[in-house]
Formats: sequence, C-alpha cells, structure tokens
Amino acid sequence: MGKRIVVIAVDDTKVGLLAIDFALEHFCEGYEFHLLHISPSVASFPVPYPFPHAAALAQHHEERRLNDRATRHFVKEVFLPRASSKGASVVIADVDCVGTPESSNIGAAICRYVEDVSPAGVILMRHNMGILSRLFVGSVTKYCIENSKAPVIVVHPAVADI
Repeated sequence: MGKRIVVIAVDDTKVGLLAIDFALEHFCEGYEFHLLHISPSVASFPVPYPFPHAAALAQHHEERRLNDRATRHFVKEVFLPRASSKGASVVIADVDCVGTPESSNIGAAICRYVEDVSPAGVILMRHNMGILSRLFVGSVTKYCIENSKAPVIVVHPAVADI
C-alpha cells in the first residue's frame, strides 16, 4: 500500500504552523504531507486604476513576482522544517491560481490539486474574517468544504492554540 497523503493548505502567514501541528498530532506514521501553496499568477493581479504606463505596469508585476518568491521561501524555511520534524515525508506543492486571486479561484485551485493527488484529507486553517468580509469577499475554506473530493478538516486558530 502506498503512502497516504494529507494536503495542508498554507499561505504566507505563521497561522499555517497551527495546521501543520494539527497534522503532526493527528496523522501519524505512514502519511505524506503535501504543503500546498496557491500562487496567483502575476498577470491575474488587478492593475491599479487609472491604467498605468508601461514602466509602472512592469513595476507592479515585478512586485508581485518578488512577493511570490518571498512566500515560496517562507514555505520552505518555516513550514518545511516543522512538517518534517517528526520524520514525515513532505512535498512542497506550489500551484498557480487561474484568474484573479479571489476566494473561489484559490479554492478551485486547491480542489483541483486535491482531485489530482487523491489525499486522505485536506487541512485548512480558518482565518478570522469578519462576517461582512466572508459575505462580500467569500471564503476559501467554504469553497473547499462545498467542492472538495476529499474530506476537509478546518482548524480554527483559537482551538489550535488550546
């Protein structure tokens, strides 16, 4: 029997460490952790209005590239050591988000990855957005709960700290 996979969706915040800690505590030997980071494509970011001239547009795209590079470094330097601390096999998966970086597009990218690797489960952190933000912006977690082909475990930061 091959390794069982658990996908842990992470972003560029340390709250992702709580999701990793949850996985380490509840998924023991025989699991392979996939640290999944969704990278919105540089071209998909909204361009500031009014439409800037070519130099400003190039600077805008370069800032997005640098941010993405910093996030990848963060995942490798902060999340990878924690996830592999108990000897688990760890894969870093960086997937591009198609379209604008909205909750539904990020959630769709997570669900596509889940469908490709057929994990035993997906661990997501709940970010403490206000009700209005969830209503108007949406929620990656909600999208994944409604559309994932694998069970979704949502870890609330307040519960994870206990």
